Amino acid sequence: MTVSTMLNESGLTSSDVSGGNQMNKSKDKMDSHRINDNGPATNNGSSSNAQTLLHQQDQQTKNDYRHPQHQGAGTTRNTSRYHPDEWTATGPKIEKQMGEPVIVIDRLYKTYKIPGSDESVRALNDINLSSDSEFAPVRRGEFVILRGPSGGGKTSLLNILGTIDLASSGKIQILGEVIDEKSNDAYLSDLRLRRIGFVFQTFNLLATMSAFENVELPMTIRGKLSVKERKKRALELLTLVGLQDRVAHLPSELSGGEQQRVTIARALGNNPEI
Repeated sequence: MTVSTMLNESGLTSSDVSGGNQMNKSKDKMDSHRINDNGPATNNGSSSNAQTLLHQQDQQTKNDYRHPQHQGAGTTRNTSRYHPDEWTATGPKIEKQMGEPVIVIDRLYKTYKIPGSDESVRALNDINLSSDSEFAPVRRGEFVILRGPSGGGKTSLLNILGTIDLASSGKIQILGEVIDEKSNDAYLSDLRLRRIGFVFQTFNLLATMSAFENVELPMTIRGKLSVKERKKRALELLTLVGLQDRVAHLPSELSGGEQQRVTIARALGNNPEI
C-alpha cells in the first residue's frame, strides 16, 4: 500500500502528517473522526454528535447481527461482519450419542418452614424431568448446567439430587435407584458414596486433615481400594487439579480456590457415575 493510498483511506492530507509532530497530528485527526456506516467519515465537532453517531452505529451493528429469521421482510444481512450465530450455522456439528436416563424427577416439591413462625417458603414447586414432561430426564453422557436468579431454588434442587437433603414430596430416580421423602440417611449416604461426586459450595473440608487426607477419606470409607491404591489415586487427583505441591497443607493453609480444587479432587475419588 502506497503512502497516498494510506492517507486517502484515513481521511488525512499530506499536510496533516508533515512536520515533527506528524504522529500526534495523525492521532488527533483520527480521534476526531467517527465512521458512519451510512456514509463517509465525518468530523464530529461535539461529544453529543459523536455519541449520536456511535448510537447509530450500535443500532446498525445490532441489526446486522440479528439472525436472518428475525430481520424484517426485504432486509439484507451484512455478512461482512462476524456474528456468533454463524458458528452454529456453518461450524462443525458435534454428534454425541446419549445413554439411558440417569436422573428422573417426578413432581418434586421442597418447602422450608420459617423458625418461630407458622409461615413457610416453597423453594421447589412441581419440578419434573421425565419423558412425559416438558423437560426430558438427564441422560448418561450429558453435561447439564442449572442456572437462574438468586433464591430460585438451584441449591435446594442440587442438594436433593446430591442426596444430602430430602424433598418435601415427590420422587427422583438416580441411576435407577428411587429416592423419596421416606428414604433414610443410611440409604442416601451409601448411594452418594458409591455413585455421586458432589462439590460443595462451601468446600466442607475437614479442618484437621491435610489436602491429601481429605481426598483419600471417601475412598477409605468405601473400602474398595487397597491402602496403596488409595494413596496413589489421591496423589493423582491432586496432581490433576494442580495441587501436587500442597498435599500436606491443611485447609486453613490453602486459598479459597485451592480449597475448591481439593473439593473437586475429593468428589472424584470413588470414580462416581454422576
